[in-house]
This record gives sequence, structure tokens and C-alpha cells, in this order.
Amino acid sequence: MLIVTRMKNWLSFSLLLVVAALPLHAEDTSVGLMLGAGQSVREGGFHVNDPVREIFFSTDTDPATTLKLKVGHISLDENRDGVDITRRLDYVDVLVEYKLDEVWGSSGLFGGVGLYREDVASGHDTDYGFSAGLNGTFPVTRRLAFLAEAAYHSARFKDRATFVTVTAGLKLNF
Repeated sequence: MLIVTRMKNWLSFSLLLVVAALPLHAEDTSVGLMLGAGQSVREGGFHVNDPVREIFFSTDTDPATTLKLKVGHISLDENRDGVDITRRLDYVDVLVEYKLDEVWGSSGLFGGVGLYREDVASGHDTDYGFSAGLNGTFPVTRRLAFLAEAAYHSARFKDRATFVTVTAGLKLNF
């Protein structure tokens, strides 16, 4: 168990160094705040009503590719066998986005890996996961843009967490 903890610490530190060095070579760097709603995939129907908050840092590695570090939080209310359960999930994702220029703005497809932490009444768990989705960026000014995004997340907990998020927010370019 100690070896796994040290490996996670070393991997986190290495990732931090890589992300910190990228702006030196970047064409465009940005930060953003996104708010929205999400839903557990276990729930029937489609009613995204669980609150989602995300902040991100992104940097272009070339004109059509972006590396994004995203930190998010969602509170999932689920009903399992007639019992209401609230799961609080915090996540840090490292995503690669492929951008496509559009007439007004750009659209993108992204995917990546992340570290997810779950808090439920019975305790907490931390494990890795994956996310993928699509987004659209609509410039307001040269430095400010509106961003809308839909994503699918899957975390590998003992009781697997899969959820979708729909968010919108502002992106500030440097």
C-alpha cells in the first residue's frame, strides 16, 4: 500500500511539473469557471439536476490541440433500492482536447484520465477514472469567451460511479 501511495505522489508531482512548464511553449493559455448540472447514469430518465462546479487551466500545445487541467465537484443524489444516497465527488482531470475551427468560435472533442474522490455516508474512496466529451467556445472579446460543455465521467470505485455533466461558463485567455 505504501508503494502505491508513493507512486501516486510521484505521478502527481511529475504531472504538476509538466503542466507548469507548458505555458513557456504555449500559444494560448486560459483559465475558466464553469457551472452546471449532472446526473448519475444509474438513474432512469434524463434529468440533470445535481449541481456541478468546475475550474480549469488550459494551454495550447499546438494550434489544434489543448492540454487542460480541470478540477470539479458534483453532488449526486441517487436512489438505490428505495434508499436515497448522496455521493459527493471531487475530481482532477488531465484532458487533451482537439479543436475544430467553426464560423463563430470553435468546437472540441476531449478525453483524458483523472483522480476521483468519493464521499458517502459509509466513508470515502479515491481511485482513478476517465472522462470524455465535447464543447463549444464562443468568443465575446479577444480575451473573454463563453464555453459550453457536455462530458461523461467514469470512476473506478468499488461501487463504480458513472455520471454525465452539462456545464457552461467563462474562459479568460492570456
